[in-house]
Amino acid sequence: MAFSCSQTQAVTFANNSADGLRVQPHNNTGTGAFLVANDSVFSGNGTGVAVVTTVDSNYAVVKLFGATITANSGVGVFADGALVRTDVKDTEITNNGTGVSAIRGAILLSYLDNLTDRNGVDGVFTGSVSKR
Repeated sequence: MAFSCSQTQAVTFANNSADGLRVQPHNNTGTGAFLVANDSVFSGNGTGVAVVTTVDSNYAVVKLFGATITANSGVGVFADGALVRTDVKDTEITNNGTGVSAIRGAILLSYLDNLTDRNGVDGVFTGSVSKR
């Protein structure tokens, strides 16, 4: 399976009424989505980062490194679907309605160096990744 790959460096997604960043591949066409976001800010959105797949879509893999995810009215990092993997490293997730949320079999992993604080509900990661 091929993946389309993107990398962002120091991008700000702010003050969107819905999702700041939404990664959602459509249809099972043999490609998936892979995104790495470095040193980016997700603030004042409905959801900071949403990674979503449906029954007929491809994989979605997102890696958040050194991000600031704050003041989103909904969820800071939302992972939805069995074909989703989201890894979070060295990221501040603060002052959101919910810090992190994974549903419907999504994998949401922490490198165990994130700050998750002062959210309405902090939420839980589904597992951890060792630092290498």
